[in-house]
Amino acid sequence: MDNIANPFTAHCITSAPIASGIVTTLEKVITYIEHVKNAMIMDSVQCYDIKCKKLLTANEKYYCVDLGLHNIVKTSNDIDLNKLYENIIYLELLSRGYKIRGGKTDNYEIDFIAYKSMDRVYIQVCYLLATK
Repeated sequence: MDNIANPFTAHCITSAPIASGIVTTLEKVITYIEHVKNAMIMDSVQCYDIKCKKLLTANEKYYCVDLGLHNIVKTSNDIDLNKLYENIIYLELLSRGYKIRGGKTDNYEIDFIAYKSMDRVYIQVCYLLATK
């Protein structure tokens, strides 16, 4: 829950318990993630490489279906408004019937590529836009 809107892989999740001495497998982690998604606690978005025009199989971004639940179970006291707003935008896009992907081009990330019939919308979410 502390990592909403961050791209990560099941392999990364698997390595943390193993480093702590907990025996697990990639298959167990993938099964657990599927259970969490089927229970409608979290939802995932696949990332799309805009330049190569293909889905990236390694990285997915996860979003909370209920941000109230996120606020109850998260372990960090830090509040990342960027990630919370990104999650809110994700939920709003879903409610409006968009199919959603994350986007990537070279070293840059696009938070959402939203598809609905013939429309395609690119969305970058930020709480504060800093200028240098």
